[in-house]
Amino acid sequence: MTVAMASVCSLMKRSPRFGGRQPLNLALLPAAATGLPVVLGVFFVLALAFGVFMTLPIGGADMPVVVSLYSALSALAVAFEDYVLGNAAMVVARTVVGAAGTLLT
Repeated sequence: MTVAMASVCSLMKRSPRFGGRQPLNLALLPAAATGLPVVLGVFFVLALAFGVFMTLPIGGADMPVVVSLYSALSALAVAFEDYVLGNAAMVVARTVVGAAGTLLT
């Protein structure tokens, strides 16, 4: 079960908060974004931890906005992949989906 789903379904009574959350997020972001870890598994664990720690403090009413943003970002990421693969039709389609999700957010 994802953090977003647990928050929307009211399975989480309150968002867990701990001191040092923002410095931890600031430390995880560059490590996950630049791929500094040599092992690919460590990279995915850092990216997962960053996503979970960024989503945990968001309340249930704001969760649809977060889901829309994550959907838009994933569509844009796949559009970049399609660009690299040379699939022009999918680049256009996924860019439209990403732009619509970004505007909705």
